Amino acid sequence: MNKIKEILTLITDLNIIDFNLLIDLLENFYSVSFSNDTISLENSSGIQKTENDNSNEIIKSIKEIEVQIKTILPDKKISVLKIVKSITGLGLRETKEALDNLPFVVKKTTDNEESNKLKLDLENAGAVVVLN
Repeated sequence: MNKIKEILTLITDLNIIDFNLLIDLLENFYSVSFSNDTISLENSSGIQKTENDNSNEIIKSIKEIEVQIKTILPDKKISVLKIVKSITGLGLRETKEALDNLPFVVKKTTDNEESNKLKLDLENAGAVVVLN
């Protein structure tokens, strides 16, 4: 299980381009298809599922979404600062420094609804936000 945790740590540190490349390589190597939040096994030889299989948990942890601020409208910096401070729990100084050094990842989450809500809130405050 320690090796799996190590691999997951390495995977979550990948940028989106490298992550997509990894998925393509795994699909080709194992003859499987990862699509639409489901796994379709085209050739399941050598892949055994057991009662204790926790692959769903592993897959959920891989699908981490980064809510990242790319830029802020000049006249909206204070409103964005207030929202980022409340989301991150950082102090005023740390939040200001983070927003002075964009891009900045506000939060990593596996919840798609939460990430979309955060994106909407930040955009309404004046930030340009991307989800990775």
